[in-house]
Formats: sequence, structure tokens, C-alpha cells
Amino acid sequence: MLLAALLANRDAMFQRQIGVNRKTTILTCIGLVVLLLFVYFTGMRPVLLAKTHAARADSEPWFALQERAMAADKDPFSASQREALATEMFRQRLAQPSNQQRNTDMLHAQDAALRLDSRSAVLRFTFAQRLEMMYDKTGDAALRDRATILYREAIERYPNNARYRAAFALFLGKTDPKNFEMLKQRDEALRLDDLMPDTAQKLPLEIRQPLEALPSPIAAPK
Repeated sequence: MLLAALLANRDAMFQRQIGVNRKTTILTCIGLVVLLLFVYFTGMRPVLLAKTHAARADSEPWFALQERAMAADKDPFSASQREALATEMFRQRLAQPSNQQRNTDMLHAQDAALRLDSRSAVLRFTFAQRLEMMYDKTGDAALRDRATILYREAIERYPNNARYRAAFALFLGKTDPKNFEMLKQRDEALRLDDLMPDTAQKLPLEIRQPLEALPSPIAAPK
């Protein structure tokens, strides 16, 4: 009888343990499902939706601006989607240089991309060159000033890039030829280019020759 009681007690304990393990397994599965849903709706789904809208922008150019805006909205933490939106706005701004609202929207899109990629020198240089192109078309002082800021920020992040300094010097030579920063950027660009051992990475002649031809300011800064 004692043996039967021990066996019965063992069976009861075994059944309880099975029940506990089953509940643990069920709760673990529920937790995993909740986690997967959370990851999907907060991470994967926005990215997938953004890529869908970006693909539509590529295939349907008439609706490119709307689709790029929706892509950026669906994935608000993607610098690349904001950059793509700013690029499309720039393209349309070139087509309609007199549209001031598009100018404002483009600058806002650029700012959003730069906030998400605060360390990128390439992005700042790219945007600066686009703003320079817009300034050449419109003479808008706001675009000139914004381009100046972005050129400086690009150089701050990549000070040993001769191309960045050369582009900025040529820009200043066009917009503010009496600015001694032009001379500083020109000389540093030429110095860095002279130090570059790889001929493929040197400044092309169409950049170096106008750079060397920049006039020096009349008087030295105090």
C-alpha cells in the first residue's frame, strides 16, 4: 500500500509538472508572437511599405513626388528615404525655379535627412552642390547662404578632402570673391591635391585650372 501511495503521489507530481511546463510553453509562445508582431509593425512593416512607395516612385514618374513623400512618411527614421524625397524635390525645383513653395519644401526635406544622418559629409556636400545649382538659376540669397553652411559642414566632417575644399573655394569665388575664406580653401585644396599619390584621386583639370585661376583678395585680413 505504501508503494502504491508513493507511485500515486509521483504520478500526481508528474502531472502537475506537465501542467506547469505546458503553461510555461504557452506563455513563452504568446510572448514570442507578441514580440514578432511588435518587431513587424514597428520595424519591418514601415520599411517594407516605404520600399513599396519608393518602387512606385521609380516606375511611375508622374507620381514620384507623392510616392517619395509617402515613403518618407512610412519610414520616418530612414535618412535614405528623406534624401530621396529631397532629390525628387530638387529635380522638380529645377524644372520650376520660380516655385518658392517647392524651394521651402526641398530645404525642409534636406534638413530632415541631415538630422537623421548627422555625421555624413557626403550628404552635406551633395546638398550644397544642388543648392549652388539652384542659386545659379535663381540668385536666391537664402540658397546661397544655405549652400555656404553645408559646404563648411562637409569640410568639418572630412577636412582632408581636396574636392570639397575646391568646390567651396570656387563657390565663394563666384558668390563672395572678397571673402578670404576663398583663398584659404583654394590653397588647402591645392596642397591636399599635391599630396595625393593616387592620380585617379587627384582633382581633374576642369576643377584644378579654375581653382588656380581664382583671384586673390586685394588686402590681407586684419
